Amino acid sequence: MRIGNNFAIKSWGILALFLVLLAAACTSNPEDNKSAEAKAPAAAAEPSQFRDILPAAPPGFGKVAQHLIFFSNRAKVLSLSSRFYELYRINLDGTDLVQLTHSSAYDREPAWSPDGKKIAFTSQHADGQDELFVMEADGTNLKQLTYFVASCWAPAWSPDSKTLAFATNVDDAEEIFLVSAGGGVPVDLTRKPDVRNGLPAWSPDGGRIAFVSDREGSEQIYVVAPDGKNPQRLTSPPGKSTAPSWSPDGRQIAFVSDRDGNFEIYVMNADGSQQRRLTQTTAYNWSPAWSPDGKKLAFTSTRDNDQGNYSIYVMNADGSRVTRVTAGPANDLIPRWWP
Repeated sequence: MRIGNNFAIKSWGILALFLVLLAAACTSNPEDNKSAEAKAPAAAAEPSQFRDILPAAPPGFGKVAQHLIFFSNRAKVLSLSSRFYELYRINLDGTDLVQLTHSSAYDREPAWSPDGKKIAFTSQHADGQDELFVMEADGTNLKQLTYFVASCWAPAWSPDSKTLAFATNVDDAEEIFLVSAGGGVPVDLTRKPDVRNGLPAWSPDGGRIAFVSDREGSEQIYVVAPDGKNPQRLTSPPGKSTAPSWSPDGRQIAFVSDRDGNFEIYVMNADGSQQRRLTQTTAYNWSPAWSPDGKKLAFTSTRDNDQGNYSIYVMNADGSRVTRVTAGPANDLIPRWWP
């Protein structure tokens, strides 16, 4: 069972929809480059199959951090499509909802590059497995980056927009790999085959990568250098801590923990000190993401949904003024800000 944004929810039994996201373990061996050659590369998806992604950005678009991207099954729920998950964009006030992908696959976990030029995401388009793709912001130049025999998830950009960290199954374990945004052989970062590692997040200065691991028992948050050296644990039991997200100034990390009974959003200093709770509900709260100016956090929650589905919310960085962005019977998941 995976450590990952939506996959971790599945592994803890929070939400039944995530059962469809579990895939077989990878049988590749990263040390002899079989991770990139475990099977013959499938033909990359045609950009035309991902049309209606995004129009060319108008001048100044996104500079005031008023836009989010996320993935959702709303088209499926509303019987508008047989496809399960697609990518969407929305304004913070809930207006201008735009469906970004219209492929025949499951498209999930979008991540804008820090320079705003590319979108990384996972898709089952090529071979039925969750592979990592990257494309221009207007939907052109689609490129498949991974060719694993199992699934990849949780893409995270380096600050210079040149490298992606992601999680994948390797020999019945879960490891974090790094791959060039231009393609190439993925490199194993965590190198701990006997444990689960997932949910990487680069620090803004590029000097550290936060991630989640159960190497010492329960799932906790660690940081490691980009060369895989000097891993350090930041959180401790009781409970699990997961889904780290760096503040833009690199001084704080938002995360999720069930230490107080249910999954809530917390924040701590980058060295693990001064851990404090931001949300106060009996619902499930998940996947915090800092706004580019560091003043707000977007996240998903079941707080206002009788059926237990997830909607997107935004709050101030201190936990005040929670505002609902999306509504309805669908699951709207893993919000990320336009950089």
